[in-house]
Amino acid sequence: MKPVWFDVPPPPQQETAASFTLGDKQLAYRSYGLTLQNMGDQGGEVTPLRDLDYARLSKWFSVLDYLDPKSNFVPMMVSYYFSATDKPEQLDYVISFLREVGLREAANYKKWRWLVNAIFFARHKQKDLDKALSMAYELSDLQNKGIELPSWAKNMPSFIKLEQGDKQAAYEMTIRLLQEGAEDMHPNEVNFMVDYLCNRILDDAEAAIHPLCPK
Repeated sequence: MKPVWFDVPPPPQQETAASFTLGDKQLAYRSYGLTLQNMGDQGGEVTPLRDLDYARLSKWFSVLDYLDPKSNFVPMMVSYYFSATDKPEQLDYVISFLREVGLREAANYKKWRWLVNAIFFARHKQKDLDKALSMAYELSDLQNKGIELPSWAKNMPSFIKLEQGDKQAAYEMTIRLLQEGAEDMHPNEVNFMVDYLCNRILDDAEAAIHPLCPK
């Protein structure tokens, strides 16, 4: 009779996840973090990411995030390790978790960057521009909740609109951002936005007569 070993064992319940450490959430977080880090690598066997149960993995992500919502260890591992699967459908779990963390923004923690990663995976790995655009609007809207964002993050919907072929929408978003926010931007950010407008959105003929584009 062979023992059965799960490449991704069932995760603990959030409410009792720290019981084995007598309620010490940080100790539980670090212990489970090591478990997550070694998922699929047991007994000298290495399981490809594509063969892991991402539905179950996502529950591990949530449990650890519950134990320490301020830490970036799990979002980082999800972004830079578990996202390396070559099965685009598994990325749904990665994107969902990173979106949840990124929207749970709090001052000084800069969690929005994980939402940027979610947008990247939807846009470039899944080729799902509609999903990427929806999250890009959520990212841009964080500025209305008191979160400081760089200009490129505020203008993320414009980047995706242009990729979708909606040049006019991309133009209007970029112009509006420059008109409403240029005074509060660093000069380098203004230069980036103008360069994007003149060299990515407008063609040569349009840029030649546009007042913002260098002659």
